[in-house]
Amino acid sequence: MFAQGFQTANIFSGQDMLIVLLLAVFLFGGKKIPDVMKGMGEGIRNFKDAIRPDEPAPPPPAVKTEETRKEEARKEEEIRK
Repeated sequence: MFAQGFQTANIFSGQDMLIVLLLAVFLFGGKKIPDVMKGMGEGIRNFKDAIRPDEPAPPPPAVKTEETRKEEARKEEEIRK
């Protein structure tokens, strides 16, 4: 009975968004809105960075010793044969 008449509600229609935009301009002024949006963007970015797991640091590059250089040279000679 209820399933046939149930519809999802449009939370924000075009008129609602326009009214919210006009209220924001009225309350904050035209010059203040970019600063408010920038602050919101930085807050969202900081939040995403905080919940993202830390990536492990890459391992340091291997230091070549005289022994490893000799081993690499020997392997290259075997490949060339």
